[in-house]
Amino acid sequence: MSVDPVILLSLFSIGSLFLGCFDFGKHREKILFFLSLLFVMLLSWKTTLVLFGFIGMIYVLSRDWGRNSIKKQSFRFLMVFLFLFLLVRYLETGSSNWVLLVPGLSFSFFRLIDGVFYYTRNPKSKFDLVKETIFFAFPFTLLAGPVAERRQFFSNLSTEDTSLFDYKNLIRLLFAVFLKLIVVDKLLKVYALGRVDFNQNAFEFGLVAYAIAYFDLKAYSDIAIASSSFLGFKIPENLNRPWAARNLSDFWSRWHISVSSWCTQNIYFPFFTKTKSPYLSLFISMVFMGAWHGFKAGWIYWGCIHGLALCAVAYFSRTGVGSQIRKSDSKIVNLLSWILTQAFVVFTYAVTWFWNTQ
Repeated sequence: MSVDPVILLSLFSIGSLFLGCFDFGKHREKILFFLSLLFVMLLSWKTTLVLFGFIGMIYVLSRDWGRNSIKKQSFRFLMVFLFLFLLVRYLETGSSNWVLLVPGLSFSFFRLIDGVFYYTRNPKSKFDLVKETIFFAFPFTLLAGPVAERRQFFSNLSTEDTSLFDYKNLIRLLFAVFLKLIVVDKLLKVYALGRVDFNQNAFEFGLVAYAIAYFDLKAYSDIAIASSSFLGFKIPENLNRPWAARNLSDFWSRWHISVSSWCTQNIYFPFFTKTKSPYLSLFISMVFMGAWHGFKAGWIYWGCIHGLALCAVAYFSRTGVGSQIRKSDSKIVNLLSWILTQAFVVFTYAVTWFWNTQ
């Protein structure tokens, strides 16, 4: 028996608001462990088994011999886990009838890969079953972003500050629910998307697709951030006005920030260390990000075109002209850079969304 994820997450959001009014002190960790375990067990027995399988894997690899093995063959370990991750995403997005379809699996894989290398990068850190269980099964980051950073999450867990509750977080939560239920699901997906056509006006179609992606991501992120704050966790921001970006590198420092940071640390840097090529590492990171969204033609195109464009921007910024433009205070130059960047994002979303719906 499993409970619908949306209903379950809504109940736990209301519960976090209630629990945020109390100070549990030294009992906080036990209560969070129980709640996280309850959430994942109600969500799906498959998710429960997978999470404890992942946690067990991290425990084994966090032992001395495991750390030594990873340290010697870190790139090979990374390639194996990335292959398994992409295989899972292919099976998830390629067939809705896959018997092992597991809610929250992709974000759990993020935690697994990060965890495998976390204990190698931090030799003084010790495996803690309770903390790892809370981290993996935490209700507000299991099913969607932002991707919580392990070190910060453990730090928040170690404090006895039960809540960061204030009315701003409550308003943020309520507004996020409004964004998701009314703006995204009704106004944009039903009304706006039904009135635009890619073949008649690609830019308008892309603008609606971009708006859906932005507000949907903002709604889920704000719900996670606000609800987590009631329990004393500071989850990283996921968006920082991407519509204000003046070049593509700037856009990716503002868009889906937690996943971008994860890819930089766990894909870009390992590949750069191995290949010594910043462009190849950047391209591979973006292709991975596209494939993570789903194994469909649109998302593969989206990852490849963003990867190629980022490589072009990085190369051009190193030239004399590019360096001058980057440092320029000219309003005209900044305006043109902004128009080109936002137009690129809109048109790539137009093609991606169109191909994915065919």
